[in-house]
Amino acid sequence: KPLHMHMTAKSRNMSARQSSHIIPTPRVGGLSLVIGYIVGMLFLPVDVFDLTMLLGISTIPVFLGGFGEDMGFDVS
Repeated sequence: KPLHMHMTAKSRNMSARQSSHIIPTPRVGGLSLVIGYIVGMLFLPVDVFDLTMLLGISTIPVFLGGFGEDMGFDVS
């Protein structure tokens, strides 16, 4: 198994309400999206940085909820 499948609690719990997979599936995919977003912001022109920063800040609650769910906390 991949290392991060051992680290996420729900990868062993296939009875999750939202789970539609038959075999254990890697979780915490949103983390790569956030890292990619942050790296992409490093290359933005200054004039659009503020708007993009506000967009990024507004997605933090959604990311934290999904990350918590993936780590095994009962968020929903």
